[in-house]
Amino acid sequence: MIKINLLPIERKEREHAAKQNLGFLIVIISIFVILAILIMVLFAANYTLKLQISSVQGSIENTMASMNSTIELKNRVLFIKDRAAEMSKMQNKNIVWSKLLADITRATPDLVTLTNLAFDTKKTPNIQITGLTLSRSDAVIFQSELEKITTIENIIFKSSKEITSDDITSTDFILTADLKNSKSN
Repeated sequence: MIKINLLPIERKEREHAAKQNLGFLIVIISIFVILAILIMVLFAANYTLKLQISSVQGSIENTMASMNSTIELKNRVLFIKDRAAEMSKMQNKNIVWSKLLADITRATPDLVTLTNLAFDTKKTPNIQITGLTLSRSDAVIFQSELEKITTIENIIFKSSKEITSDDITSTDFILTADLKNSKSN
């Protein structure tokens, strides 16, 4: 079979140009469709990434808050631990004053009247006891009774003098002592 084209040449050229234009138009439309699809995919990926980033940021913020509360708890625990150690040190240095006063009261003979009892743990001697008695020998007896107390040491008879008032003679005395295991500053 032989094919004979009887159409005029101009018409052939127009058909050929139209086919070329149609092919070119199809290529352009295809490119625009592909670009539109790519843009939609990029927007969808961008939206998905933003959601993931916000989710990760929220997770990071929660973790940071948790870490901050953990650090705060750790600091509180360390503070309590320091306070407990300080309390333990204070208890080791603590003097049971009521027991010491009771011991001094028990050691005081009937004929001795205490006029002053001073405690100063920052200097040595720590204790100064001032009193009145009818004789110096009663003050010496009081000193020997104080030496039996286990919480004080280095008891020294510092001074004594006789005082006469209304025909009554009494002895004013001063004793000093140190608390055991106390350190002067």
